[in-house]
Amino acid sequence: MQIANGIPLTTVASNLGHADSATTTKIYAHAIQSASAASAVIMDNLLNPMGSGL
Repeated sequence: MQIANGIPLTTVASNLGHADSATTTKIYAHAIQSASAASAVIMDNLLNPMGSGL
């Protein structure tokens, strides 16, 4: 939930008690991919407000 809401991965790792963000990345790769996809849609909407047909 933190990743999906834009919390930096290093902060999420710290909050979860992981020694480094690589551990968090391995465990929560699916959440990171979902956040990346959502970010791409948001950026597309911002840069192409009339719609790009995605």
